[in-house]
Amino acid sequence: MKLLPGNETLLAIPAILKAGIPQLVSATGAIAPISAPTKAILDSWIPKTVPENSPIAGGNISAAVQDNLALGLTGSQRSGSRTITSVGRGEKLTQFNFQANVTILREGVLGAKSTFTLAKNLTRAQGVPYILAHRLGARQTALATVGEDWSFYYAITGQPIPGYGDGADQTIAVNFVPKNIVNIAHALGA
Repeated sequence: MKLLPGNETLLAIPAILKAGIPQLVSATGAIAPISAPTKAILDSWIPKTVPENSPIAGGNISAAVQDNLALGLTGSQRSGSRTITSVGRGEKLTQFNFQANVTILREGVLGAKSTFTLAKNLTRAQGVPYILAHRLGARQTALATVGEDWSFYYAITGQPIPGYGDGADQTIAVNFVPKNIVNIAHALGA
């Protein structure tokens, strides 16, 4: 299978902790744990591509993210600790490491209601928790479908770094701070 350019989606979904478990928050306020995301929550954010007067900040920032996106697992940490009942040598995963670095293009017109403005607004402050929902293989405007694979990364916004190169696009580099909780290649349920 060949991935066609443009068939990628990145959602910045607001996150809260409930009993220490990150929860995705829908545009209407419904929640679901990162281990069991719902089609309804994803569908509430996919069409949100411009800033709105809404008490819940999140949205589909796909069209504002440059194609140098670095989002995915890196070397995870393992433990080789043994107990007195351990048979043989074994390791278990203790922490899932990932990187979540995006470069956002800036809007050329101040005050414009665009995807570029939405992405800037969502990432302009440090320490804002999001679950980044990533999908490959479907247009960024297509609603989620049952059985589709999505990956989810719990992170908080880092310090945004503006880029103003001579003769280049204005950008904002955002290196999210990973919280090491992921749900990779999750087949979406109803």
